[in-house]
Amino acid sequence: MSFSSRLRTSWQLLDCSVSVLRTHPRLLILPAVGAVCVLTVALFFLTPLLVLMLREGSVDQVDAAAREYRGLFYLGGGLMYLVSMVVGTFFNVAFYHELLRAFSGEPISVRRGWQFALSRFGPILSWSLLAATVGLLIRAIEERLGWLGRIVLGIVGTTWSVAAVFAVPVIVRQPENNPLAVLRNSAAMLKRTWGETLIGFIGLHFASAIILGALVVGVLAASFVALLLHLGWLPLGVLIAGWLGFVAVALLLSVATDVYRGALYVYASEGVVPTAYTEDLISAGWKIKK
Repeated sequence: MSFSSRLRTSWQLLDCSVSVLRTHPRLLILPAVGAVCVLTVALFFLTPLLVLMLREGSVDQVDAAAREYRGLFYLGGGLMYLVSMVVGTFFNVAFYHELLRAFSGEPISVRRGWQFALSRFGPILSWSLLAATVGLLIRAIEERLGWLGRIVLGIVGTTWSVAAVFAVPVIVRQPENNPLAVLRNSAAMLKRTWGETLIGFIGLHFASAIILGALVVGVLAASFVALLLHLGWLPLGVLIAGWLGFVAVALLLSVATDVYRGALYVYASEGVVPTAYTEDLISAGWKIKK
């Protein structure tokens, strides 16, 4: 497949995923609330650090305090990562539960998604513990290695991400409480049914990067022109509006990618092409292993 064909397929996949969100706009509520909750968790854990920085005053004093309380900093960082992982996974489970129902032609209910996620809190917690532990270990080892080791750890991290690509849908659809079983089922489905290269995800991320890049360039250009024309507070207003627009578009594109992941899961597990997609498009998203 040529580059232009792959790019066209990526735009078509993105359009299909966004069309699902246009048909079921309530699906955007769960990821949006989840993002706000994760941000709140981060602010909760980072606020003491910000207070310390303001109290100490100088950078050297902050560095000295960081060395003195290094253990607490690492503990706080680990707890922040774990809690964020639990919160993010919780809302992802709620989102995929309703997304899979939408693919079946059923109505969307945000409350039902939350209730289902609460009923699966045990598997959510155990999977979050495993994912957070793996992520922290990779990060800790990476900081102690040279550039070659970092490349190797980067490959390991990518392999982990690919193997866990269907972990949340597996939690939704299968009664698995063991996180290793969740990972095994996700990886087995990927390896058994499809090839190892997720071209569709790469294409979607590439298309999203083009959209976000164009948005950034447009906002900066408009602000620069307003500044040259001495239009008062307009440049600042353009930057604020552009930043809010960037966040909204980035959220939409991220959720569209998750919609595509859900469509692939349905196709891989049931052999059914979800509404809004075609079999050619879904198949084009994967490199079939011969």
